[in-house]
Amino acid sequence: MKKASCVIIFFVFIAVSSFSDERFDLRTSGLYTHYSNSYLRFTEDGRITRYTRDRETNTSQGPFGPFKVEEGNYNISLEDGITYINVNWDFDWEIDSPDRWLLLFYGGDGRILLYDNDSEPFFIGTHVGSIFWSYDAEWSFGGGSFEQPKITASSSLREGNILHSPDNLNISIGRPWVEGVAGHGIGETLVLLENWRLSQGQLYISIGFVSYDRPHLYSFNSRPSRIRISSGTNSRIVNLIDTPHFQRIEIGSFSQGNIEIEILDVYPGTRWQDTSIVN
Repeated sequence: MKKASCVIIFFVFIAVSSFSDERFDLRTSGLYTHYSNSYLRFTEDGRITRYTRDRETNTSQGPFGPFKVEEGNYNISLEDGITYINVNWDFDWEIDSPDRWLLLFYGGDGRILLYDNDSEPFFIGTHVGSIFWSYDAEWSFGGGSFEQPKITASSSLREGNILHSPDNLNISIGRPWVEGVAGHGIGETLVLLENWRLSQGQLYISIGFVSYDRPHLYSFNSRPSRIRISSGTNSRIVNLIDTPHFQRIEIGSFSQGNIEIEILDVYPGTRWQDTSIVN
């Protein structure tokens, strides 16, 4: 960014969730499942297995029926605060090896989003322990349920023909909202309009500028460390962990009316004052 600004990518998830602990480590038992069409299994010794529904060629009896089965080695790397899964598949003419996926956890290690570029996640996964399991209603079979409210901002930055507006705020990465004032953006706000509701009074937020090809933007830009959430006469201050992974915030009675999110403090960036929140 050419100016000192506050970059905020913000995403709200309508949740009826059951997990409790926010752990940001891949589970090495069970599987992560995506729309019941593909599954990923990670093991402690660095092996990965991918099951893809394929009833015509290279089928094998996977955990839920005939699937194409691919295996390889994986490792986790952390670059400027961004987590990647690096995969080297075992030799197979049909697989381009290696793969590199940006990983975001969603409120804990039971839900993951995987990206292979600055766009939509190609894998929206929920963890299952075995063939028989219970699952969250809106994330059944890894499908997920994302409903985006109308969001307004106190300011937005325009750079040439590009307007960094709150319309950018969704589960895509690499396209942030950027406030349009100088400094760290302390006092800048986002407002979630009242024509929507939060189930169970939960909100998910991911801070920082997250980019697949430019992971340094996370550490270069500032990230909100403390925010105020207000609705009517209710107000709550929330301290955020310095991580791009989605953090769950319980907001209870704030589920009614407009919800305002104000930046109170930041984790300073190493190069710019831009303050970032991802989704």
